Amino acid sequence: MSMQPANDGEKEILSPKTIATLIELNGIDFEMAHAKRALERRPKDLAARIRQVENQEKVVKIAKDTITAAQKRIDKKTMEIEGLAQDVLKLEGQLFSLKDNTEFNAMKSQIASRKKLDDDLQTEVLELFDAIDSLKEDHQKTIDKLDELKSNAKEAEAKVAEELKEQSAKVEEMAGRRVECLDALPATIRATYDVAFARRGQGTALVIDQICKGCDTQITLQTLSRVMAKKLVPCRNCQRILVLGE
Repeated sequence: MSMQPANDGEKEILSPKTIATLIELNGIDFEMAHAKRALERRPKDLAARIRQVENQEKVVKIAKDTITAAQKRIDKKTMEIEGLAQDVLKLEGQLFSLKDNTEFNAMKSQIASRKKLDDDLQTEVLELFDAIDSLKEDHQKTIDKLDELKSNAKEAEAKVAEELKEQSAKVEEMAGRRVECLDALPATIRATYDVAFARRGQGTALVIDQICKGCDTQITLQTLSRVMAKKLVPCRNCQRILVLGE
């Protein structure tokens, strides 16, 4: 069935005007396909930027949560230190009310144990404060990066909106030109073009050095002869109408 237009077109001669229209139409279809791909791709690019912002927001939250957890550990250990200090004061107050050296030495041992634990906790708290300082620096870096990503996304959003507007207008304008070109083609040639366009997205291909530039396939000398005679000849491989190129 796909070769039927070629058989019907054996007697169809492509006039210079028809050839020019076919070439123009082919260019329009190429530009429209490019514009439509841009209309599909640009929103996806913007969506990718928005996902980057969302992912960075999660990073910022994790950094903040890490700082909060570290602060809670400091608060907890600070309470423990305060509790130990109160225990030490209480135990030291009881030292001179003890009855013998055994009880006195046992109490001194308890006090020393609590003071050792207090020292350890004090050291841990100082280390946590140092860690929080570093965490806060990292947190600020994540915020700065988030601000940068948001700014880039906002700029991209405005740019994409403008590009989509331009591409939509371009597609609309080319669609009008395409209709004019199609209406200018004889019925047989248009039918052949429509078959190729439906399958390949373009209906015309130039022939250069005996090669169909639509599918990079070598055509036969017989086919080349018919193309040079300006007959309606579809490529046997891609079905595009063959037009002699320079």
